[in-house]
Amino acid sequence: MRGAKNQMQKQRQRHYELSVRKTGCDEIDDLQIVAEQQGDIQKAQEFQRQIDELDNKTDRLDKERSKDIKGISWINQRNRNVIRNTVLSGKLKFDVTSEDDPFTRKKGVMKVVSGSKHAVGSSSQTQQPDV
Repeated sequence: MRGAKNQMQKQRQRHYELSVRKTGCDEIDDLQIVAEQQGDIQKAQEFQRQIDELDNKTDRLDKERSKDIKGISWINQRNRNVIRNTVLSGKLKFDVTSEDDPFTRKKGVMKVVSGSKHAVGSSSQTQQPDV
């Protein structure tokens, strides 16, 4: 259980780091636009280099975060393909009888349960009022 909690905390931290880096990238992008508008090519190139560096870091973190998910999704897709091919090929037979059909109503009669103790006691003892 602790391992799962630690892993969840790591994922949250990585997600936070990615969002912070993307926010930083947006700010640098704004600075780059301002530098280009002012005609400062060196600053614009420096900002572009920083943006590329941040993009590479976020890509690496994203790949690291999703590498476990990719394996699981590959297995799930493989299983879906196997099931689809089995169903479409006709090898899979469905045995549907009227007994197994969940959409038909039951034909049994329900027993009345409420008040059964009181009804049993009063029917066996008939009291007559004293006159």
